[in-house]
Amino acid sequence: MKHYTTSGQMDEKERVLLDLYSEYSVIKLSKSDEFVDSWKNYIESGFILENQAES
Repeated sequence: MKHYTTSGQMDEKERVLLDLYSEYSVIKLSKSDEFVDSWKNYIESGFILENQAES
């Protein structure tokens, strides 16, 4: 984070993270912060559906 202190550098960091995360994301991302939440929701939805099918 110390390398990304100005607004322009933060924009570059966000662009790099979006490029990286987009390859592994389960949804189309508009911000890098969405990556973790989208995977968490994806994983939890699979387990919930699996558990409901077993009931």
